[in-house]
Amino acid sequence: MNLTLGEHLNRLFWLLDIIATHGPISLREINERWIRRSNFMEPINRQVFMREKETIQEVFGIDIVKVGQNKYKISDPLHNMSRSVHDHMLATIHESNFMSSFRELGSLISIPTVYKGSEYLSMIGEALTEGIVLNVMYHKYDAEAYNTELVPYCLKLFNRRWYLYAKKQGENQIKCFSLDRVVDMELSDKKFARDEDFNPESFFGNYYGVYLKGDVEDVMIRTTKVSMKFLTDLPLHHSQRLVNEHDALIALQRKGVEYKPKEEYQYYFKFHIAPTPDFENELLRLCENCEILYPVWFREKVHERLLKAVQIMKKD
Repeated sequence: MNLTLGEHLNRLFWLLDIIATHGPISLREINERWIRRSNFMEPINRQVFMREKETIQEVFGIDIVKVGQNKYKISDPLHNMSRSVHDHMLATIHESNFMSSFRELGSLISIPTVYKGSEYLSMIGEALTEGIVLNVMYHKYDAEAYNTELVPYCLKLFNRRWYLYAKKQGENQIKCFSLDRVVDMELSDKKFARDEDFNPESFFGNYYGVYLKGDVEDVMIRTTKVSMKFLTDLPLHHSQRLVNEHDALIALQRKGVEYKPKEEYQYYFKFHIAPTPDFENELLRLCENCEILYPVWFREKVHERLLKAVQIMKKD
């Protein structure tokens, strides 16, 4: 059966989705689901499956490996792909397959606005791969638009925005540029040598979000049961640890922090992180379900913000 390009792409997305969700899974089990998906689809024979497996590795950089005698699963990330990129790509494939397979449900699905600035991603990818300096017109919220030449280092997706980390030509500091504030971008005729020692995971390792300033400190919070489950399912940072009350009390005593037990706040989390504005805002999202215990300056800063918000919202 000859497939159109669109049908072939849909099959690749579908295979990845099924194997990632149900693997390890056999080819027989894959075909049972494939035929059930549509009464008009022919089974995928082993030769076709092996060819699609190779195509998936070439196109997506995701490896499907054999487990035991006749089952398959998605492998761990390849050496040139980080775990976060690997997981994000799989999540995108799950979503793409869902949208493609159930287009008739479009009116029942609510999706946030598409990331503005994503149209520049391919150009930035080319610049990173080929070592090409970017000509960019950039418009900060509080300033006039200006033209600059940027040497790209890496990209980051955060809160539905893409950010480019780059050095301005002739400068040494890596700065953050939000792609939704790019007015125009093009490849220049200038080249640069990539810094092979640059490691994005190390670069972002001490931070949450896009602000990369401030000293790394031990941070402890306590939460309600609901917030504990939320943070456990979606950790804010790789350093996040859920600690028992006994260890939390010892840590509080060592820090000289006054402590008053609160029955509804029995779950303690520790972080080793720079308390940046993004981290602060994320904790504020938990509102009354979270209390910052230390560092004291961070607790007091958040306390002042909450008091100010109360004053603004206070009825006359």
